[in-house]
Amino acid sequence: MNTKALSNLGMHIRIHDLRHLIGGVLVSEGKTLEQIASILGHTSTSVTKRYSKVRQEVAAERLDEFLKE
Repeated sequence: MNTKALSNLGMHIRIHDLRHLIGGVLVSEGKTLEQIASILGHTSTSVTKRYSKVRQEVAAERLDEFLKE
């Protein structure tokens, strides 16, 4: 990752931020916690469960979109 380019943009991105982004995207796509844990290298789904909140938010947004149609 080009840290100078990120610095010029005023951005600071850590590996943890990227892992969290990937976890959030995967859960939003409907991947199981077991699949996400495996991809992120978690030894159990207990750590991965923090991403389930993202799924609930996405579900609520989709329901709102559906009701507006």
